[in-house]
Amino acid sequence: TLQYRPGSRVVSLVRLRAQEKQEGKSLVDEVASKGIWQGGVAGEAKEALARVGWVDGEDSQDKVSDAGPALEYTREDIETMVQRAVEDETFADERSKEMFEDDTRTKLLKELVRREVKTDYGVELEDLLNPIKVVSLEKKIFLAELQVARGDASAEERAAAEDDVGRFKAELAKERKSIMMDWLKLLFRGQAALSILIGGLLAFDAVPLVEHVPIAGRAFGFWTMWLFTIPSLRAVKPLGFPDLVSAAAEKKALNLAFVTTPLATIFLPFATKDPSLIFSANVAILGACYAFYSLRPDDAATQEVEIKGLLKYLDYGSGRERGARRE
Repeated sequence: TLQYRPGSRVVSLVRLRAQEKQEGKSLVDEVASKGIWQGGVAGEAKEALARVGWVDGEDSQDKVSDAGPALEYTREDIETMVQRAVEDETFADERSKEMFEDDTRTKLLKELVRREVKTDYGVELEDLLNPIKVVSLEKKIFLAELQVARGDASAEERAAAEDDVGRFKAELAKERKSIMMDWLKLLFRGQAALSILIGGLLAFDAVPLVEHVPIAGRAFGFWTMWLFTIPSLRAVKPLGFPDLVSAAAEKKALNLAFVTTPLATIFLPFATKDPSLIFSANVAILGACYAFYSLRPDDAATQEVEIKGLLKYLDYGSGRERGARRE
C-alpha cells in the first residue's frame, strides 16, 4: 500500500529524473515518445504520485507501472494528495495554484479510470472511442460529489450538484461501453489500403482511362500517405495484430510515420521531381516504422503516446464519431 512520506517528494523527483537519464533511449524512441506527444496514463500517475510523496523514487517503478495494480489509492484519497502537493509548492498567483491542483487531480483520477476500464471491459482507456470525454465526465462527477460532501453549499446548489452527478453518470455509463466493433476496424484498415492504391495510381500516372494525370494530381498521390493512410490506421482501436505486432508497437510505429512522412514529402521534391519516387519513399518509411517496432521486444514499446498540439487537429485518427456501443 502506498504511504505518504514527509519530505520525500524532492528525493523522489531527483531519482526519477536520474532513472530517466539512465534508460538510454535511442534517437528514434525520443522522436516517437516526446516532442508533440505526451507520456502515457501510468506515467502521468507516476509523476503525480512522486509529486505528492506517495511513492519513493526506487519503489515508484515497481508500484506505478503500465499494469498499474499496485496503485493503492481511491477517489477519497485524491483530494488529500492534491492538497499535500499544493502545500509543498510556491505559486505566483491563485490561477497558477488552481491550474496545478487541476493537473494533479486529473492525472490521479485518470489512472483510476484506466484501471476500472481495464477491469470492467478488458481494454485500455485509450482504446475507447472517446477516452477524453470519459475522463472529463469522471472529473465532473468527482468535483460535483466533492461540492456536495463539503457541506458549504446552499440547498439549491446541493440539489443542482446532485442532479449533475446523476446526469453525468448516465452519460458516462454509455461512453464507457463505446468500443469499436470488428467490422469497423476492418473498414478503416481497408480504407488505408485503398488510399495506398489510389495514391500509387496517381503518383505513378497509372490511373485507368486517364492518359496523363496532371502534376497536381500526382503530387496529391504522394500526400495521401499522410492525409489518409496513416490517420485511417490510427483510427483502429485497439491497434495491433495478434501474434504479429502489439498495440503499443503499432501505435508508436504510426506516430513515428505520421511525423516523418510529411518531412519526406516536403523535402524530397528538392532532390527529385518524380512523384512516384516520393510516394515510394513514403511507403518505405511506413514499412520501416512497422518493422522497427515489430522486431523489438515487447517491453521496448510499452509506453503509450498520443499526438497533441496542432497535429492533433490534422489527424482524424482520434475522432469520436466512429463505432458502435457495446451492449
